[in-house]
Amino acid sequence: MDSLGVLLSCVVAVLVFWLPGIVVLAAARMSRLVTVAAAPAVTLAVAPLGGQMAAMLGFRWNIFWLLMPAFVIGSLVFLLSRRVTRPQPELPQLTQAGRLFIVLGIVAGAAFGMTAYLAVAGGFEIVPQDFDAGFH
Repeated sequence: MDSLGVLLSCVVAVLVFWLPGIVVLAAARMSRLVTVAAAPAVTLAVAPLGGQMAAMLGFRWNIFWLLMPAFVIGSLVFLLSRRVTRPQPELPQLTQAGRLFIVLGIVAGAAFGMTAYLAVAGGFEIVPQDFDAGFH
């Protein structure tokens, strides 16, 4: 049961880190590879907005406040992308080896990030409280 809990924690972490960014980038009609590669960075730009709004309105942070700014910003980006037409640049076609190299880079980056997290946090069983020390 313990390994199932770790697996579920990993799945939730992946969803939390990728889902808000995927919503925004998919609304901007980015390619799948760009969306997967850039989603964590976009999530880190979008997610704090929900946390700040929740704190300012006196609500506790939850998954709604994580996803709400992503859907609002994604909706705005989608509406703007439909209004603005941009020429599509001629991109070279990726070979299968090129796609594999990109995917391996994403996996290596995720593994590096997870290793850094585990080294700092001390494991999945310990909930770090250093990010919100100002509230305690």
